[in-house]
Amino acid sequence: MLRQYLHNVIFASICFVLFNFSSLKAEEWQFMFDNGLQKVSYDPTSLSNNKNGLITVLVKYDYGHAYWVEYAEIHFNFEIDCTNRKMRTLFSKRFNKSGKRLENGSVTDWQAPRDDGPTENIYLYFCKN
Repeated sequence: MLRQYLHNVIFASICFVLFNFSSLKAEEWQFMFDNGLQKVSYDPTSLSNNKNGLITVLVKYDYGHAYWVEYAEIHFNFEIDCTNRKMRTLFSKRFNKSGKRLENGSVTDWQAPRDDGPTENIYLYFCKN
């Protein structure tokens, strides 16, 4: 009887763990643009507008296997202020070409998107009214 009870407890525990881990989602990248150096995508499930009019979104810079770039991918969680034309990084993760996470970045100061960089395209993509 004890053996059957333990079997049921173990089975229920395994089902619980599998169910909970199956609900964890991976990023679902949607292509935005390719500027020749990187392909830029975002995760639509991460996109949110808060009550202060700020947009937060997870964006991926994919450098592919370009031999001259140290990182294969960089994921940025951007906060975008469309009204005041500025944005900042809430966090970032850098990955090498084998997919290993190398380092994390932290919050940056608010800055205007660079006219000659991908942040300008990201800003325009999400702030096009």
